[in-house]
Amino acid sequence: MVAKPSAYMGRIVKGGAFGDEKLESHNIRDAILKVTGLVVSSSSWTGIPDYFRFMIALTDTDFVNALNALLKFRDSVFS
Repeated sequence: MVAKPSAYMGRIVKGGAFGDEKLESHNIRDAILKVTGLVVSSSSWTGIPDYFRFMIALTDTDFVNALNALLKFRDSVFS
């Protein structure tokens, strides 16, 4: 699955987990990794500018853990 995280662009991760740098397509992958430990493939992998690849062919447990990591990231940006 590929997705463009446009709702996150220009926002700052709260709590200092990623500093005061605004999220942009060139750094959101690193922010997700630093805040949650979740690895997503960047647009250089997808070949589609500003879109990221999320692996969904996982065990149920890994999929739930990945979803929880994305919720953690969402909460660190929008809370």
